[in-house]
Amino acid sequence: MALPRPWLRSDEVYTVRSCAASWCSSYHGWLAWPALRINVDKHNYAFSDFPFPDEADMYPHHSDIDKYCNDYVDHFGFRSCIQFNTEVVEVRKASDGGWLIRTATCGQPAGSSTLHARFVAVASGHHSEPNMVRFPGQDTFPGRLFHSVHFKDPVREELTGKRVLVVGIGNSACDIAVEAHRVASKVVVSTRSGAWVYPPYLMGEATTLHANRAFLALPWRVGSCVVEALLSCVYGSPTQWGLNPQHRATASQPTVNATLLQLLQRRELEVRPNVARIDGETVVFADGSKSEFDVIIAATGYLVHV
Repeated sequence: MALPRPWLRSDEVYTVRSCAASWCSSYHGWLAWPALRINVDKHNYAFSDFPFPDEADMYPHHSDIDKYCNDYVDHFGFRSCIQFNTEVVEVRKASDGGWLIRTATCGQPAGSSTLHARFVAVASGHHSEPNMVRFPGQDTFPGRLFHSVHFKDPVREELTGKRVLVVGIGNSACDIAVEAHRVASKVVVSTRSGAWVYPPYLMGEATTLHANRAFLALPWRVGSCVVEALLSCVYGSPTQWGLNPQHRATASQPTVNATLLQLLQRRELEVRPNVARIDGETVVFADGSKSEFDVIIAATGYLVHV
């Protein structure tokens, strides 16, 4: 289902000229920190009619994804159909069964225009509103506490020599923990449900390539047993490294990060259970253990709205 006249939506006053705004480091100043790479292999991420070039890395850098999406638009010649820097103010049903869409140029709320469309596709994504959880005693914390969406660089975030707590164990949380480790004096990852952490490659091929091609053909329980056996052969039981997953290996989105596993094995990074409460610079975890921190980064996901 295609729009006769599609556009990209922006909620703030920014001039977004990229067709892959989430992968563009200038978009809202969010999401794409310098070292960010996708955690899905290029074959599974690509459009079926426009593969990534052969020379592209298996797990492309965010700038390569930005370029890829814009190359796709230019290759098929529909950039002129896209209206950038535009906010959708209102969508309502038209009398003929189509839709009337009122739009405004970002930064100019006084002026608006209305266009008619036969179809409307809502593709607003799920990375626009951070889910900033609150911890008991959070207001007593004297250091900096912020959501991972605002993370750009460990030096820029003034993590050098600091004691850093990363809350969450998804892909962003693990990437940030690894980045923070480069300059911080201590990095701890707090997780409520644990995780099976995948290496980027298994048997010489991208792990996500195997997962999508092989395991979808297997019954779920059988596939989980196979994946768990493979992962345990690579780096041992996840409980050995404090990951303590509370679910089967294929029951959630995979966390792909080889460096995190290496840091855990070298005891240069630590995993703790969920945060129970905060008392000043002391964080008390669900198992009763305590530790002091200067910075807390909440990699706690996003709220999804239409």
